[in-house]
Amino acid sequence: LIDRLTVDGLELKAGADLTGFSRRDAALGQDATDGQVKIEVDQKGLEASGRASLGGVPLDLRLSQPFARSGPYLSRIQAKGRVDAAGRARLGFDTRPFVDGPVDLDLDYTERRGGEALVAINAGLEQAQVTLSAVGWEKRPGVAMTARFEVPLKDQRPLSVRNVNVRSANARLDAAIGSGA
Repeated sequence: LIDRLTVDGLELKAGADLTGFSRRDAALGQDATDGQVKIEVDQKGLEASGRASLGGVPLDLRLSQPFARSGPYLSRIQAKGRVDAAGRARLGFDTRPFVDGPVDLDLDYTERRGGEALVAINAGLEQAQVTLSAVGWEKRPGVAMTARFEVPLKDQRPLSVRNVNVRSANARLDAAIGSGA
C-alpha cells in the first residue's frame, strides 16, 4: 500500500494560532508587532488572518497565498484600520497639510506574475480635516467624505494612480495620474 501512495493522494491540512507574533521590517520599513494571527494551510494554499500593529498602527490583516501556478494571483494582502496623521507619516505617507486626522483605511494589495501588482485603497475621511489651500477649499471633521484609487506597480514601482474617485457633500473628483492611467 505505501508503495502505491503518491503526493496526489495525500491530503494536507494544518493550522496554527500565533499570539505575540512579530516580524522585523514586515512592510514599509516598519516592524509588525503584537500580532494575533490564525494560519491555515491546505493543498490549495495558505490563508492567514488576524490583527497586528505595523509601525505602531493597529490593523486587521488577511493574507491569501494560493499554491497553484495558474491561480489568479501570487498573493493578496488586505489591511483595515483607523490611521491617524502621525501613523501615516511613520508608514511613509505623510498626508499633511492636505489630510490631517484619522482616516479609516481599507487597503488591498494583489501581487501577480511578471512583477506586476495592484494596490487598491478605500479611505473614509469623515473624521479628517481635508484642505486644498491652492483652490481655497476645505472639509472639516464630521463631514462625510470618501476617497478611492488604485496604484498599479511593476517591480514594486508605481506606474500611475488610476480610478481616483473622491466624494463628499460639496466635492466630487474623478481623475487619473501618470502614464497608462
